[in-house]
Amino acid sequence: MRELKIPVFMNASKHKGRVAIVDDYGSHQYNDLLQQSANVAAHVRGLLEKRDTGEQKRIAFLCPNDYRYVVVQWACWMLGHIAVPLAKMYPTELLKYFISDSDSEIVICTEEFKVKIETITEAQGRTFLLLDDVLRHNETGSSEIVEGLHEDSYQKTNALIVYTSGTTGPPKGVLLSHVNLQAQMNALVAAWGWTAADSILHVLPLHHLHGIMNALMCPLYVGAKCVMLPNFDVAKVLDTLMGQEQVTVFMAVPTIYIKLIEECQRRYEHNPHMKDVVRSYLTNNMRLMVSGSASLPVPIFNKWRDMTGHTLLERYGMSEVGMALSNLLHGPRVSGSVGNPLPGVEVRICKMLADGQIDLICEGNDQGSTVTPGREGESGELFVRGKNVFKEYWRKPGVTRESFTQDGWFHTGDTALYSDGRYRILGRTSVDIIKSGGCKISALDVEAYLLSHPDIAEAVVVGLPDPTWGERVAAVIRVNLSRSHPLTLTEVRDWGRNKMPPYSLPKQMKIVSAIPKSAIGKVNKKEIVQEMFPESRDASGFR
Repeated sequence: MRELKIPVFMNASKHKGRVAIVDDYGSHQYNDLLQQSANVAAHVRGLLEKRDTGEQKRIAFLCPNDYRYVVVQWACWMLGHIAVPLAKMYPTELLKYFISDSDSEIVICTEEFKVKIETITEAQGRTFLLLDDVLRHNETGSSEIVEGLHEDSYQKTNALIVYTSGTTGPPKGVLLSHVNLQAQMNALVAAWGWTAADSILHVLPLHHLHGIMNALMCPLYVGAKCVMLPNFDVAKVLDTLMGQEQVTVFMAVPTIYIKLIEECQRRYEHNPHMKDVVRSYLTNNMRLMVSGSASLPVPIFNKWRDMTGHTLLERYGMSEVGMALSNLLHGPRVSGSVGNPLPGVEVRICKMLADGQIDLICEGNDQGSTVTPGREGESGELFVRGKNVFKEYWRKPGVTRESFTQDGWFHTGDTALYSDGRYRILGRTSVDIIKSGGCKISALDVEAYLLSHPDIAEAVVVGLPDPTWGERVAAVIRVNLSRSHPLTLTEVRDWGRNKMPPYSLPKQMKIVSAIPKSAIGKVNKKEIVQEMFPESRDASGFR
C-alpha cells in the first residue's frame, strides 16, 4: 500500500490546476484553496504571536458546507494547531460547551454565524475572528508558511478534535492525530479506489468523520473534485446526481437514500419515462454509492438497487476509529453486512468476563478472520485496533483508560456477529443508545433535558424502530400534579429547541400517571417499548 503525505493540504500542490471544490460561490482550484488557507494562517499566526508557548492550540470554527470550511481546516494544520469543527445545527448551549471544553484559543466563523459565535467568545474571553473579513484581503508574504512546512513535523502532532454525540454522558472530544488521519486515508483510498478522475457530491455534516474524512479529505487528497451543497435539498441532490456536475461518487446516511427514493417516486407519477432515465444515467455514470452512519434497512437496500442499478456499499465506522469495516468495491455486497476489516485495521468480537478477562469469539484483519472453534454464529462486543484508532478523549484520561484494553484494543460498544465470511453490526451494547438519521443519541441525556422542564416529574426515553430514520426518539412522561392542563408533544418540542440538538427532540410522547418499575425501582426499557408503544412492532422489519 502506498503511503500518503500528511496532512492533506501538502498534496494540493500536485493538483494546482485542477478544480477542488464546486459550491454556491463557484469553482475553486487547488491552488486557490492553498493560497487562501495560507492567507488565513498568516492572519491567525499574527493573533497568536504574543501567546506562543510552543504548544499546539485548539482553533474552533463554524463554517457552512463550502470552500471556506476547507480553507480554515488547512490553515489550522499549516500552523501546526488542532482543528475543532463545530456544527451549525447545534444550539448555543452546546456550542458554548464545545468551545469551552476544547479550550479553543481562537474561534473562527463566517458571517451567517457571527452573532451567535461572537456572543459566546465575548462571554468566555476568547478571540473571535470573522473569516469573511480575512478572505477579502490578501496577506503579503503568506506563501512562506507552506514552503517552510515538512511532512516529518506532523508525525507526532495532533490534528483534530471531533465531538461524540454524548452517548455515555456529556459529549467527549475525540482527539485524532495526523497519523490517525493518514492511516484512515490510506485505508479508504486503497479500498474504495479513489482517483483524480472522481467527483463526489457532498451533502454530509462536517463535524463528523463521515463528512470530514470519507467525503472530503479522501477526494481532496487524490486531486478529485468535491461538489458541496450548503444544505440537504432532496430535489437538488437528485438533479445533481443526474448530471448537473457529472459526479461519480455519492455517500449518505440511510435517511437520505429514503428521501431520494420518495423523490424519485414523486417524479415518476408525473413522468413514468423518468424511471428508465434515472436508472440508465446512474448505472452508467456513478462509480460508487456508499451508505453509513446507521444500519441500512433491507427494503431500502433492495429498492435503491432496483431503482438505480447500484448496490449500496455499506461500511462501519465511528469517530474514535474512522472506518473499520467495509464491503468490497469489487465483489458481492450483502444487505445487513458491513463487510470485513479495511487495510491496516484489526478487529475482534469478544465478551468481557466478570474477572476482566476477554472471551475471544472471533478476530480478523484485511487478510481474513478466524472464529474460535465452537463459537460460530455467536455475537459479542466489537473491538478495534490499529493506527486508525484515536489517541485519547480530550482531557479525560480516566475515560480513555476505561475505553481500551491493556493491549490497546478499543471498546466500540457495538454488538457484532461474524458469519458467512462477513461482519454484521447488531446494534449498541447499551439500550440507552438511539441511532436516528445517522446520529447517535443518548437516551439518558434526553431524559436529563426533559427533567429540567418545570412540569415534568419523570421521563423515560427510548428508541422506536422507524423505516425512515432507523430509530425515532420517544418519551414516556409523568407530569407534576400541579400542572392544570395537559402537556403536549408540540409544547415539549418547542421548549426543547434551544436546549437539545434537533435530532434529540422526542418525535413521539405518551403521558402516564405512573411509570412501570421493578421491585427495586429500575425501569425496563424493553418492556416500556412493548407496553407503551406496541405499534412499533410493525416497523421491526426495517431494523
